[in-house]
Amino acid sequence: MINEANKKIIENYPEYWIKKKYKSGEVLITEGEKVTYNYYIETGIVKASVIDEKTQKEGIINFFKTGEIIITYRGDAYESKKALADLEVVKGSVVHRIAHKDWEVIRKDEPILIDKLLQKHLSIIINRLIFQVKVNCLPRAEQRYNRMLEYYPFLKELKDDEVSKLLGVDVRTITNIKPDKKTKAKK
Repeated sequence: MINEANKKIIENYPEYWIKKKYKSGEVLITEGEKVTYNYYIETGIVKASVIDEKTQKEGIINFFKTGEIIITYRGDAYESKKALADLEVVKGSVVHRIAHKDWEVIRKDEPILIDKLLQKHLSIIINRLIFQVKVNCLPRAEQRYNRMLEYYPFLKELKDDEVSKLLGVDVRTITNIKPDKKTKAKK
């Protein structure tokens, strides 16, 4: 449902969207920067992360994948707000971006569709955060990793350090618990 609604927004209003290819490691927005765009991920994976001020370690909040939209703006209340997290490409992506002023045009033309999109987007984010909290309560890193794979199957494709930041464990732990690594180690 949400992926089809996202595609409809792009197909019906192509003049407002700017399409660009990004390589892994490229940043869409930096924490604290003024937010000016919403994003639609045509292909690839983008992470939302923050840096802990005391430890200077990165913590991953969420991953956005193909077909999802990243909404940094929902209306007047969010005008001129600053980004709460970094958005960085972790797997080469094609991303469409739309300026907030143009998002408002679509919002006025299709208020019901945009409201449904916003509700679904917030629901997905909240459910992912709740899921991550529940997963992080599991006692063993291997249990957390396997449970996360159920929700984020694409974790298998990411670098171990990205996965470790999502689970809040040392990168060596991830390297040791990945099933393909275990098999190679036994041979």
